Amino acid sequence: MAPEGLVGYAPSHNKLADRLLRQFGKDSFYVAQSCNGKTDFNSMAFLPGHIKVLEKFIAEGIAKECPYDESMENVKEYRMADNPLIRGVHWAITGRCNMNCPHCFMESPSGRYGHPDLNTIKLFINQFVKSNVLQVSLTGGEPLLREDLLEIIEELTLNRIRLTEIATNGTLITTSLLESIKQLRQRPDFKISFDGVGVHDLMRGTRGTEARVTNAIRQVVDADLPVAVTTTLNRDNISTLKDTYELMKELRVPVWLIGRPQTTGNWCGGDSALSTQEMAEACLIY
Repeated sequence: MAPEGLVGYAPSHNKLADRLLRQFGKDSFYVAQSCNGKTDFNSMAFLPGHIKVLEKFIAEGIAKECPYDESMENVKEYRMADNPLIRGVHWAITGRCNMNCPHCFMESPSGRYGHPDLNTIKLFINQFVKSNVLQVSLTGGEPLLREDLLEIIEELTLNRIRLTEIATNGTLITTSLLESIKQLRQRPDFKISFDGVGVHDLMRGTRGTEARVTNAIRQVVDADLPVAVTTTLNRDNISTLKDTYELMKELRVPVWLIGRPQTTGNWCGGDSALSTQEMAEACLIY
């Protein structure tokens, strides 16, 4: 719309639009790029066909009406690249960890896979941009061990790369960290490990972590950031499924994922390993 109407159009932020990937033609891409909160769609630069595309975008939740000249988040800006789109990269930014889990596929806390410095991290991000990477999820080791984590997230944001997930054991989550991430205008899913009521410390090889992780989940929920809890099952904690499920409901966790340890790194299975059939039967019971 024209400036005097004090109305603009910007990319929508609903969940449908976040997950939508499509190939645009020339006209559709032109309209999409123009949805920046500042464009006058009444000008001669936009033909009736362009307006129809805009109306379709609004109907599908791809664009929305907004106040004129509203600032737009970097990660929402459209961009062009010469090579095909890479939807996402799952990136282990450290091999270090503050836990000692017997089922760690990264063999943490030894850090044997290294801990690149910030300059190296920035070189990686530069390569992501050149490779047309749309989004990144962060894991480790324990990614929150990095004192420069916010700088890494800021660098992703400046380069219009969406941070979709942080996989963490939760022990280092603080309210100030969550608020800082929100100020960077990113909303990653916090995928937090919790391995069962009453047995989490045993599964993580570190005393006193269960209460800290439970509190961390509450903090993420209270900060209105997305959270998913992952539970790794073996014979030591399979009996806690019901109590853990009740805790997830109490904590208002919207997504709870369960699975077996990966048979790499520290985990050799032994007598504690569960078969797929045993896991399925346990889930049916509860």
